[in-house]
Amino acid sequence: MLCMSPAMSQAASEISPAMARAIDLLRAGKSVEAEEVLVKAARETENRLGPHHPDTASIYNELGTILINVQNPKSAVAAYRKACAGPMPSDKAAAKDRLSYLMNLGMALQEAKQLDEAENVLREGCEARRVFYGAEHAGHAFGIEPLAALLMARGKHAAALDLLETTVAIFWNSGHPRVATALVLRAEALKGAGRTDPPFDGTEQLPDDIIAEMAKFLSQRTREADPGILSQVFQDFIAMLRARYGPDHALVTESLIQVANLESSREQEGDFEARIRVAREVLDTYDRQGKAEEAVQTLQGLGLALAEAGRPDEAVDTYREAMTRAKRISAPVLTSQIRRNFGLLLADLHRDHEAETELAGAVEDARRSGDETMLGRAQIALAIFYQHRDRLEAARPLLEAALKTMNPAEPDAITARSHLQAVLTGQPCGCGNQGAAMADAFREFVHGRLPQDLLEKFDVRLQDGDFKVQVQLKRKPSNEEVEHMNRVINHALAEFRKKIRERK
Repeated sequence: MLCMSPAMSQAASEISPAMARAIDLLRAGKSVEAEEVLVKAARETENRLGPHHPDTASIYNELGTILINVQNPKSAVAAYRKACAGPMPSDKAAAKDRLSYLMNLGMALQEAKQLDEAENVLREGCEARRVFYGAEHAGHAFGIEPLAALLMARGKHAAALDLLETTVAIFWNSGHPRVATALVLRAEALKGAGRTDPPFDGTEQLPDDIIAEMAKFLSQRTREADPGILSQVFQDFIAMLRARYGPDHALVTESLIQVANLESSREQEGDFEARIRVAREVLDTYDRQGKAEEAVQTLQGLGLALAEAGRPDEAVDTYREAMTRAKRISAPVLTSQIRRNFGLLLADLHRDHEAETELAGAVEDARRSGDETMLGRAQIALAIFYQHRDRLEAARPLLEAALKTMNPAEPDAITARSHLQAVLTGQPCGCGNQGAAMADAFREFVHGRLPQDLLEKFDVRLQDGDFKVQVQLKRKPSNEEVEHMNRVINHALAEFRKKIRERK
């Protein structure tokens, strides 16, 4: 999914044809091709117009945005540097664009973990905006926001709060809709600084579209903010929403779900009681609204929360209730998902006979549904159950069948690959050898995207938490092939490094 920061976003009418094509490719999952479209367009523009032309700066800015979206911040930094190259333009429109490119460079440096330079660039951009727009102009406040967000990421919440008070005041006094994001960031800074001030006092006078934008931005912050702090912000936000809209408004429900997800992501540090409470509140809302399928999904989340909170009997009862409800609505995909998750819980509780019944039932339900991904996941869960009980001959065909249909980069497929390797080599389990399976999946990802006659040898090892790659070629490649190969490998590194983070 394409995900642009506010500073990186442009109206569809303002982007180049190359950017429009790259966005379409990215949304289709063709990240390598998306990058190549912009690289080609940027080089052609620079060769035609020179390195400091406004159109050259614009296309390199677009390239940087694509590179951020394919999780290549280091290359994005290089692209944004080109967008910012040369003296500040004398043309007012071009100078205004340069300020946006400078902000993008600062945020890309933050993504690349070059925090000192990121802070320096963002401060430089803030000052340039103050001079260009004036201290009380919204254009100045736009530049303060990413600097404050960076300071919070560095643990400097009090310093960020000082900046955000200014930002909120500028947007509020000018009636600018961007006040929505500033209020959210200020609430986050208040919590991080240990302040008890009610963060959303006064927001009752804001129009509904601003409140909706606040909710949207809060959800975006889940990718960057401290989950414990953001959970507290969400809970204050929910109180404001309830007072404004009542308990069953969609924004209330969506925000409650975010609290549950944030607390779940905190693992042992999470607030189990908050997680269980909000799940029950969401369930009550869906029951009042007659949303049967949503209620079943919520029961699954509640069952998992109860299990992780050390309340297994309640968790089992909750999964049974989910099963009963799912059968009423005749949704085999959903039933398969519940039976799989319930079976895994029963296996953890050493209730093997019940676990096998549910896991085998999950496979049958998934097969009836025709959903190959769900079938693969159910087969893998049942196979691993068998493998952990030394029933290797029962496990092997399930693992082989699942791997024929699943995307090799999927976490479940990586797990299946490691367990199948263990079965084939006579080992009892593959749980401890996820690294080798991930390296195999990495290799398959690359091989599928390069000319078949190019690679003689391609070795990948997961070592010290990262991938080590060695390449041996059959023939001398063209310059274009070298660039394409490097790009494919970089995209594979981004994709599978993400998988490593997800496993932690």
